[in-house]
This record gives sequence, structure tokens and C-alpha cells, in this order.
Amino acid sequence: MQKDWLSKFLVAAVLVTSTGPITAKAAEKELYLPSQQKLYQQVGVNSTAIDMEEVKISKEQAIEIAKKTINIDKGYKFQGITFSTQWYGNKPVWQMSWYKEDKGYHGIYITVNAQTGNVVNINIYHDKEGNMPFPPKVSYDQAVDVAKQYIQKLYPKKLNELVIDEQLKKQQRRLPYGERRFYAIRFYQMVDHVPYYENNIMITIDGNGEIRNFEYNWNDEVTFEKKENVISLDEARKLLKDRMELELRYQIDYSSKQAPKLIYVPKTNAYPYYQANFNAIIDAHTGKFIDMYGKPVEQTAPIDDKPLAESATPLPPRSKELTQKEAIEAVKRTMELPDSIELDSVNYEDRGETSVWVLGFRDNGEDTNYMYAEINAKTGELTRFDRNVMYYKESEANKNPQVNYTKEQALEIAKNFVKKVAPDKVDRLYATLPQEVRYDSKSNPLFYEMYFYRKENGIPVQGQGISVAVSAETGKIIRFFTEWRNVSFPLPTKVVSLEKAEEMYLEDKKLALSYFTTLTADEKRNSTAILVYQPTPSWEEKYLDAVDGKWKDASTGRVVDDQNVATDIKGHKQEQALQAMIDYNIYDVENGKVYPERVVTKGEFVEVVMRAIGDYGTWYNENAAAPFKDVKKEADYYPYLQRAVDRRLIKVDEEYFHPTSQVTREFVAVTLVRALGYDKLASQTDLFPISFKDANKIQHKGHVGLISKLKIMPGTKSKEFQPSSSLTRADLAVIIYRFMNKYPDIAGN
Repeated sequence: MQKDWLSKFLVAAVLVTSTGPITAKAAEKELYLPSQQKLYQQVGVNSTAIDMEEVKISKEQAIEIAKKTINIDKGYKFQGITFSTQWYGNKPVWQMSWYKEDKGYHGIYITVNAQTGNVVNINIYHDKEGNMPFPPKVSYDQAVDVAKQYIQKLYPKKLNELVIDEQLKKQQRRLPYGERRFYAIRFYQMVDHVPYYENNIMITIDGNGEIRNFEYNWNDEVTFEKKENVISLDEARKLLKDRMELELRYQIDYSSKQAPKLIYVPKTNAYPYYQANFNAIIDAHTGKFIDMYGKPVEQTAPIDDKPLAESATPLPPRSKELTQKEAIEAVKRTMELPDSIELDSVNYEDRGETSVWVLGFRDNGEDTNYMYAEINAKTGELTRFDRNVMYYKESEANKNPQVNYTKEQALEIAKNFVKKVAPDKVDRLYATLPQEVRYDSKSNPLFYEMYFYRKENGIPVQGQGISVAVSAETGKIIRFFTEWRNVSFPLPTKVVSLEKAEEMYLEDKKLALSYFTTLTADEKRNSTAILVYQPTPSWEEKYLDAVDGKWKDASTGRVVDDQNVATDIKGHKQEQALQAMIDYNIYDVENGKVYPERVVTKGEFVEVVMRAIGDYGTWYNENAAAPFKDVKKEADYYPYLQRAVDRRLIKVDEEYFHPTSQVTREFVAVTLVRALGYDKLASQTDLFPISFKDANKIQHKGHVGLISKLKIMPGTKSKEFQPSSSLTRADLAVIIYRFMNKYPDIAGN
């Protein structure tokens, strides 16, 4: 399963441009709170609506501006236009779209600032598009030139103020081929040689050199304080070093059943259950660490580091699953629901590892309109509960509710509840500081959010624990959620030292002087940008492996390495194909070499072909039995092989795979045909006749015939296919290069 990297890029871009660099505190508030809590916060944002008749740009003018911005061919039909006052930063905008239906759906979406006439967003969508064409018709540098020309067309005065985001460029180079759909290019403003990241322009361009997305994030009203009386970079680094505090954690791969990893992450007090960014925004004048509001961030003392109980009580064993009636009674008994409650919906779900009863209740006699609960059908545990209190209704009573319970009292309520519903886990659960959740910054707290994080072998388990929300008015449990996987945790017998890990984090931060705009209490940006030291923007999703001390990509688990130059391919007759394999993360550079003349094994080939189609084995099931008797799960190629079996690229029709034997040309041909989705078609041997001199030696004639017709493996000059011949890495690079040239058009649609 491939992640849509472009979508993640755009979401991340919005976060950076709309809120500035994400601090640990901000991340807790913005990214990791439950969705319902986000809703409360969003409702509380104060904004002033602008009357549509008061804006300077009319609807008709906006449409004309849009038509001049992008070429809209005659096949597109105008779909409509809307007016909104809630664009990022509460800007009034006109949003319009055009569409056509021709071999799929195609849409053009343009957003124009209704006050300035600036085009702030363009998105061009084409249905059924595959990956970036291979090889792309334009390189990244050529795409940058296209982007600059477009900026020159729309905002010529801005171009001289912009510099390209090199970190984003570097990150894209590390992307697997399957995640490369566009070139993502970002420019940010430089003010007197100091970057201001909030003012930026982002453009995505496809491999044909066409613009697909345009984001104009700019505030011309910002003023910049003078670059005077600032501390030095060395002083800022020392401050960061003194403040740096890491801890060892387990990280579970939720996409597979691989063993948990041991990683080093910044230690956070409020929410130590996820990998947060370490707060690294330093006021360049005072040397104080500040938050998004410009207020000093003090290091608070952690809550008492003791489990909820010294020992746990195992759950009573069950010989069979709960019936529907038993599940309903368990919820009513555990949550002490009123007799007036009525069952509204029932679902039974088998989720692989376990099965659950999903129950909905309705009570028309209270403000609580609906309640939702989940019961583990195998153990009888309550794993989720949500009392859907309508706190977000826009009424004065809800904006400033009565507070009858303190957060200290709420914490005790939550502790007692967890002891009641999870007695088998209390010796591994640790409380965190309660968080107040309000309608807005000026109102009383609505409820308190408590998190009890899990430890195994004395080490926190990231993302594992129990969340409890307690009403500040009634003291009732309004939300409860358990995230807990029963897996084996490796002992931390061999890990790099904490001191070494901190050195690596400090080196990775790359502090630099930059401008930063803080937020006011009502979430609006201040008009003056202040000077701070903060890390340069990073688009990497990575973790520090505590066992081998290397930074690894969060998606693929591969070592993050800037090196993509091999010293042993210069002048090689297959240099272009070999370099493409390196550039697209299909071949690894080992000790500066790619070993082009090394013969490829079957295990190595499977890894190569899976990488070529963008499947890095991330989603394989570690608990599944090995598909062949001579295949070891510890082998580097194993995740790729299991994924290849799951996707039917490799068929388990024999007991042995012989992974260390030399791969043959016929095996390569068959596997690539299956990767293209043509296995059944190629099985019709008469459809693809072959004329090779050694045809009698070929077993899968249809597959070889098809792969040769596609000119991916056309045969030798002597008109032979040589099905049993081996391949060097250089030979395979040429074949994969041709394969990738066909793959987006055939398998990508």
C-alpha cells in the first residue's frame, strides 16, 4: 500500500505556512488531540466575517483573473463559483472550478483573494493518472525553471526575494519511485539574508513539465524587526544542547506485525505517547525558548513516575465470545448508564487480531444525545466509549460552562476508572498531566483530557495507552479509548548511548537564524516578525534507531543517507540505467559502490522489482509462515518476498525458492509480466508467439513472448532469449529501466 506523499506534502505545507514551525506544545494541540477536541478548538476561533458586497474583487473579476492565470481549454465546462471568508488566515476568497469528462474526470480549481485579486491556489486534477512518467521529460532542475517562470508571470516582484527549499528537494530524492507523482518545489522569502518561512510559494510540476498545483502563502503586511543585538549561532546551539532531553521508546509498526523497534525520541511531559518534535524556537535576543505565542516555555517537572498499581489482576479466562446481550450488559454496568438509555445500533466486527461489539445508545432524556461503545468480544473488555455531549453548540451556556471539578479531581476520577476497566494493565500504565480543553482561550474548561501511557521493560511504548476525558461540570467520563497491542518487546540489551543519541539529534537540528511571527491569544498572527533561532524546515519522516544508531525513513525503514553517487559506474556502458536505479532508490550505494558486474540472486531480484513498483515490504505480516522452506525471515529480502507472494508476483507452487541461487532471465520475464498485471493474458501462449532460436528451452512462452513484444527483454543479437542465463546488476538495471518506462502507463491506470 503506497502512501500519497503529495497529499502529505500539501498538508504539511499548510501547517508550516499557517501556523509556523511546529513546537512540541503546538504539535500536542494541533496534531495529536482526538478529532472531537479539535472541533471544540476550531469552533472557538474568533473570526470576523466579511460581507461579500464589501470586497474589492467582484465575482466576474475573479473569474477573469482565473482565466488569465491558467490555460483552460475549450473542453472544460464552468462548474461554479463560491465565496468564502474562511480561507487560511480568514482571508475572503472566490473559489471556482472547471471540469471535463474525457477518459476520466479532469478538474481545474482556482482560488482568488477577494480583496487583493491575488491567485492563492491552483489545483489541476486528472483522473486515472499513474506515477510520474519514467524517465520524466523534465528533470527537477528543469521543473524549478518552469516554476520560476510561472512566478515571474504571476508575481514578478517576488522572485528576487525567494530562495528554494533545498531540504524539500533532498527529501524528494529519497522517495521511492512509487511515491513520485510530481516535483514539489517550495520557495520562501529572504529578508536581509534571513529566511522567513511563513511567506512562501509552493508549486508542484509533473514529469511533463506541467503545473499541477500552486500555493501562494504571503502576507505583505508583515514588518520585520532589525537584525541587531542577537545571540550567536554557537550560543543558540549550546542552549539547545543544555535543554536537549531524549528517552528510549518502543515504536510499534501498525502496518505490519514486525517486532517493536527501539528508538530515541525527544522526551515530552504532557503527551509522551507519541514522537513529538523537540521545542527548538529560541528568541534570538533573550535566548529564551518560546512557544507559538511568544511566551517562554519552561521545563515542567514530570508527574510522579509510578504505575497506577504495583501489580495487575488478570482478566478472567473466557471459553467463548460475548453474546450481544452480554456485551450490552457489560457497557451498562461499566459506565453506570441510566435505565432510560435505549439501544440504537449493534454491529459485530471481526478485526483479525480480535473481534468487537460496536454498540450505539440513545438517551432522549438528557443533553447526551448519543453514546458509542466498543467491547472486545473475546475478553469482555471495554475498549472505547464516547458520550457525545454537544459542547460545541453555539450557545452562551456552552461557551462558559460551570466548573465543579478541578483537574486534580478529574485525574483521580480517571485513575479509578482505568483501574476498574483495565485491571490487567494497571502495572504498566503511567499518568500524564491533565490537559484542559476549552471552547476558546477565554472560557472555562469544558473537560479534562488524561492520558495513561504504557511501559514495557520500563520503556514507554509510543502510541500505546489509555485516554480518558472527564467533564469539568459533571465529573462524568465522557470519552475513553484504549490502544493496546499484545506483542513481544525486545529487551534493550544493545543500544547506543543516550549521549551519542543526543549528539545526533543536535547535529540533525541544524539551527539557523530566521524570522518568525507569533500568535495572539485569539489565534491571529502578529504583524511583526521577530528573530529566532529554529531548525531549518524538514520534510523528512524519520526516526533514530536506538540499536544501530542510524536515522531511518519512517515509511520504508531504510537508512536515510544523502549519498547517491557510486564510484564504480562512471564510464560504464550502462551508466544511465545504473544511475537511474540509484536515483529512484532501487539500488543502494554500499561503501560508495553499486557493484554493476555482480551476479543477481533470486532474493535480490525480488527486492529490486518490488522497489521498482513502489512496494517496500512495509505492510507484510511477520506472523505469517514463510512461504518457502529455505527462506529465512531475518533475510533482508524477506519482507519484499512476502509482499511479492501476497501480490501474486511470485507463486508458491514449490517447497523451495532457492533465494541465493542466480536469477534467470525467464524468471525475471515471468515476474515482470505479473507485475504489469498480464499473468492471465500471457498464460494464453498462442497470443504471443515467439521466434527465438532457443524457444524449445522456454517453459513460459507466453510471458517471454509478451515481455519481448514490449521490448523490455527483447532477446540477444543472435536471436536467442537464453532463458536460463544469469544477469549482472548492470544487465538487470537496463531491464528494470525499460520496465519502469512501461509500468506507469500499463499498471498505473
